[in-house]
Amino acid sequence: MAFHGGINRRKRRSRREPVLLSMPSRLLMYGRFAFGLPAFLRRRMTPDDASAIIKGRLASRENNFLRLVRSTVFDRAESPYRSLMRDAGCEPGDVELLVSKEGLDAALCVLSTAGVQLSFDEFKGRAPIVRGGRTIEITETSFDNPLNSSGMISQTTGSTGSPTRVNQDLEHVEAMLPGRILQQVANGVFGQPTILYRAGLPSSAAVQGILGHFVMGNPVRRWFSPVAPGDIGAPMRFRVAQATMPIIARLAGQTFPTMEVVSTRDAIVVARAAAAFVKNEGSCLVRCAISTSLAVAIAAVEEGIDLNGVTFMGAAEPASQAKVAGIRNSGAAYATHYSMNEAGMVGAACANGADDTDVHFMRDSLALVPGTRSVDSHYHPAVAIALTSLLRSAPKILINVDIGDFGIVEERRCGCLLGELGLVQHVRQIRSAAKLTGRGVTLVGSDIAAVIEELLPARFGGTALDYQLVEEENVGGLTVLTLLVSPSIRLDDERAPAMALYDALAAGRPGASFSGAILKGGDAVKVRRERPVPNSRGKQPAFRTASASQ
Repeated sequence: MAFHGGINRRKRRSRREPVLLSMPSRLLMYGRFAFGLPAFLRRRMTPDDASAIIKGRLASRENNFLRLVRSTVFDRAESPYRSLMRDAGCEPGDVELLVSKEGLDAALCVLSTAGVQLSFDEFKGRAPIVRGGRTIEITETSFDNPLNSSGMISQTTGSTGSPTRVNQDLEHVEAMLPGRILQQVANGVFGQPTILYRAGLPSSAAVQGILGHFVMGNPVRRWFSPVAPGDIGAPMRFRVAQATMPIIARLAGQTFPTMEVVSTRDAIVVARAAAAFVKNEGSCLVRCAISTSLAVAIAAVEEGIDLNGVTFMGAAEPASQAKVAGIRNSGAAYATHYSMNEAGMVGAACANGADDTDVHFMRDSLALVPGTRSVDSHYHPAVAIALTSLLRSAPKILINVDIGDFGIVEERRCGCLLGELGLVQHVRQIRSAAKLTGRGVTLVGSDIAAVIEELLPARFGGTALDYQLVEEENVGGLTVLTLLVSPSIRLDDERAPAMALYDALAAGRPGASFSGAILKGGDAVKVRRERPVPNSRGKQPAFRTASASQ
């Protein structure tokens, strides 16, 4: 086994055009998804089933990884990971020997040191994979799991850049259910009447939540969306898929919830619905982004509605102390959740957490090792988070992919149900250095830079140093994106730069218009006349995250 840090120089490959799925291929995938949906909706998974599945996966982590790598990397000539493995001097037998000798997590650290790892922008296709002067060409499908053939194509939300296409296979939706079920059991909310407050396609979060709750035997009772489908600008295939699913559900004898459009400015509608479930049935679970949870809680307090008996289960952005305090001020409880579209469920709320951000890392389906990206010493002992896929149903194949987040990673026996099952790796204080997260959407730093450094100076004057987007929390804990504009810039309309940002996000790409519509609907971007602030190294970034601003 010849692991080494260098990469052999080879003749550069000719550039390949992205290989996009043809319309017949897309129709075939959607057809298989639709054909399998009725049987899926009739399946049921109990907490005992979920526990057995988690235990079985934990006992088979190494074998699951080796099988997945052999079939999706070494048996696939076009896999970028195969090139990285070859450059590291690693053949299939070498990986098997390394895992057998060192264990999975230690083996992944060795592979990472040898160069088998990807940055966030490389994985997203926003930066070329360059090793030793050689470029490894990738396409839109390079990291797709070739084992998935019957799925519904969704997209990450993206911003001004191209959103990432993700194949959501029904097998993967089911594979994520054990963790979701046991998270609800551990936090005392399993079986409670459930409200979903998430947008529909092209984002898959709502659809996966709805489908999963059918299998739990507890269908979602109300579905609210903070944005109207027409405002998203989604291609016809997404609109057709979303319209077709309720029909298929009815034919299968199930009731698919009707989407009700309620902007975050009208969040009181959701608060009233949750309070009604508590009054009539004793409890209610509301699943949505944490900022959306806070908007509902604030609306309830303003109208004098007590949300005691309601539990918000949030995701999509970090759970800050101010946000959680604002939610609890309404009488509601809060449980955090950590996931990503390309990997599925990453962390489940710990019922005995060290703090409100503490999640059990789902090491039955993923592996986590520290990434190679350095983290500012201000956040010590936080480390960069790099993930690796272990399940054959994974939408994307990840091997030591730095997902742009960092956090405190520790092994601890907490005494809650998830810990007793063997999920003893915890992650908390999760933040992002590469993304802004707020109002349930993610804006990628490299995309923001194009707006801040090019579009705004061209339209309103000045230079890139006159503008900066900052993620902040207001006094109530609500995430606000503040666009700093230098006082020297002359504006006829103080809101014009924010409108220009919305317009850039809604420039025609499905994921971008999704982000723009939610941000605009919640009036999330504020303009403040202030000189942009340089970082501790004297450089002025196009954006600053909430954690960097604190």
